[in-house]
Amino acid sequence: MVDFPRVYYGALAAGAVLVPVNLLLTVDEAAHVLTDSGTKLLVCHSSQLALGAAAAAAAGVPLVTVGPAAAGAVAPRLEELSHPLPPLPSYVTRSAEDPAVVLYTSGTTGVPKGAVLTHLLDPGTGRWISPPPRR
Repeated sequence: MVDFPRVYYGALAAGAVLVPVNLLLTVDEAAHVLTDSGTKLLVCHSSQLALGAAAAAAAGVPLVTVGPAAAGAVAPRLEELSHPLPPLPSYVTRSAEDPAVVLYTSGTTGVPKGAVLTHLLDPGTGRWISPPPRR
């Protein structure tokens, strides 16, 4: 599935903080994650549109989809919205201590809580990395 890395690294390059939503959450739990994190936009794969659309509506968050076009889609596709735009000329410079990803806990002792990962920690490996040189 090429959509996740494309959205993940594209959002980081644009300076966004990512908040992946666990697909096993209920609509109310997913809406809590969106609201609690201050999410500004939910990018949802079309295969998960039932959960994504309901959670986005409950949280009052705009929704766009990626993946195969779904019949009777309730949200615009990212590909359609981004097609007329030029590529980013460069990435947004962030410091190593800036938030990159917020991962939410399972909420076994209550509601899910966000754990902030900075740009210094590579979320793909969990290893600390050297910050990139500043331009």
